[in-house]
Amino acid sequence: MADQCSICGTYLWRSMGRPHKCPPAWWCWISDPDYGMERDDGMTIYNLHPDSAAEEYMARWDAEGDYVCIGGDEVQVSVAPRGDPDAVQVFTVRGEMVPEYCATRD
Repeated sequence: MADQCSICGTYLWRSMGRPHKCPPAWWCWISDPDYGMERDDGMTIYNLHPDSAAEEYMARWDAEGDYVCIGGDEVQVSVAPRGDPDAVQVFTVRGEMVPEYCATRD
């Protein structure tokens, strides 16, 4: 048995012995005109809710780019269920850097 689902990437230990069912698939892309991206530039995100899918998409995109969202900008992300491309919802996504502190004994 693999550690992760080959379709959605969910760690299978989270199923706690129950049969795994992938969450809904969403096609997500940046629809903000300032970024010049097209629908075809998006990716599939597996998540229970479209707003969470928009957040996850932006987190992945931001981590691979210039940290636009974490840098304080708001970005419009469009989300459509896979198989229903006309049911588009648009979300404004913003991020925040969270400070992390570490103490060591002297």
